[in-house]
Amino acid sequence: MKSKTIKNIVVIDDELSVGNLIKRFVEKDGHSAIVCTSSLEALVAARSTRPALIISDVNLQGYDNGIDLCIKIQETTEESIPVIIISGQADNEERARKKGFEFLAKPLKKLKLMPVVESYLN
Repeated sequence: MKSKTIKNIVVIDDELSVGNLIKRFVEKDGHSAIVCTSSLEALVAARSTRPALIISDVNLQGYDNGIDLCIKIQETTEESIPVIIISGQADNEERARKKGFEFLAKPLKKLKLMPVVESYLN
């Protein structure tokens, strides 16, 4: 049986409870996740961990929005890190997809999130 490679994922959501929920989903699937509740925290985490994937809310404190923050992270790390944008507002989907990001609507369900996560990690 082939062993699964553990991948690092940065989860960005200013609601810690949502970030921790996503972290539990990801870790139960055998990956590592860091939850960031601010844009500064996310920038530092992305530089230090070199994540295989970023999952970010759109509405964040301390930055215009999660879409712009993820673009900044990609520019700062000089890597094309895949991004899944999450939002309770459907009008954010078009903006996210125009930037080449995946989009999932809140509320998140594990059965909806994890197949998308795995598609980026495999």
